[in-house]
Amino acid sequence: MATNKTHAAKLLSAAEMEVFNASRAPAIKELGAARLAVEVKRARTLRDKFRDLLQRQRVATRRRTGTKAGPGGSANERTAKKAEVFEEVLQRFSARLEQVQAAAAREAARRAAAKAKERARTEKAAAAKAAARGSVGKAATGGKSTVRGAVKAAVGKKALAKRTAGKAPARSAKAPAVVPRAAAGSSVGPGSQRARVAEKDARLAAARERPIQGHLSSAVRRAQAKRDAKG
Repeated sequence: MATNKTHAAKLLSAAEMEVFNASRAPAIKELGAARLAVEVKRARTLRDKFRDLLQRQRVATRRRTGTKAGPGGSANERTAKKAEVFEEVLQRFSARLEQVQAAAAREAARRAAAKAKERARTEKAAAAKAAARGSVGKAATGGKSTVRGAVKAAVGKKALAKRTAGKAPARSAKAPAVVPRAAAGSSVGPGSQRARVAEKDARLAAARERPIQGHLSSAVRRAQAKRDAKG
C-alpha cells in the first residue's frame, strides 16, 4: 500500500517531503523529461541512503541485543519505513519518465513521418512539373520544325515559279509544227487568195533553180576533169 502524505509527513524532513510531494499528482505531471531524470536520481540516492543506514543499524542492534529488530521487534523501524517511502517515490518518478520519453519518441516519429510525407509530396510535384515542361518543350520543337518545313516548301515553290516565268514550254523535236488557224473570213492563211499566190510563186522559183543548179554542177565537173588531165 502506497504511503499517504500524512504518514510521510511524520517520517520525513522538510527537504525529504519536497521530493515526496513532487512524485505525486498533479505535480509529477508538470515535470518534463529532464526534471524527471533529476528527481529519479534524488529519489534513488535517498532510498539507497536509508537502506544502507538500516543495514548498519541492524548490525549494531544485533551486536547490542542479539537480534536485528531488537527485543521488542520494532528497532530501526523508522529507518526501514523511510527506505520504503523513497522506493515508492523512485518507482513513481521512473514510471513517469518512461511515459514522457515514450510520448516524446512517438511525437518525434510522427513529425519524421509527416516530414517524409511532405518531402515525398514535394518531390512528386517537382517531378510532375518537370515532366510537364519536357512535354511542352517537345511539342514546341515539333511545331517549329513543321513551320520551318512549310516555309521552306513555300519559298522553293516561289523561286521555281520565278525561274519558269515567261518561258514557253519546251517542244519535242518530233512534235508537228503548229500552224495557226486563220480566223473566219480572214484573207491570210491556208486557202486564202494570198496563200495560193505565194504557193504558185514558190513552185516557179523552184523550177527556175533546178536548171541553174544542174548547169553549175556540170561546170564544176568539167573544171575538175581539166585539172586532172594537166596533173
